[in-house]
Amino acid sequence: MDLDIVTLALVTGAGVSGTEVVKKATVEVYDKLKSKLLARFGKTNGITKAVEHLEAKPQSEARIAVVKEEVQEAGADKDKDLLELATELLGKNGSYNLSYNVNMTASNSNIVGHNNVVNVRNYKE
Repeated sequence: MDLDIVTLALVTGAGVSGTEVVKKATVEVYDKLKSKLLARFGKTNGITKAVEHLEAKPQSEARIAVVKEEVQEAGADKDKDLLELATELLGKNGSYNLSYNVNMTASNSNIVGHNNVVNVRNYKE
């Protein structure tokens, strides 16, 4: 399942594992992220409720899918403050890796990665 950065951070924070130092640092940022979500969207919003349900079963694919849907519907995946917190959380947990998809044909290429898209067209002279 492809997850945006905010959803990935919420999933990571809900199921924190690792050393005590990593756990503490991750939980601190996760709590900030949840507080920001609460301030932005309120206690009764779908995203807030979805995160609460995810915390009860952080490995549940169904609950992760609901969080992803709610994050995207609320526009949280495009919110600058939430993206900064999500990136910080993933950096502290060591689970943030950039990935790229490369599609190439004879006439053009697309490279898609974190927050960027590069289109390369091959022209014959």
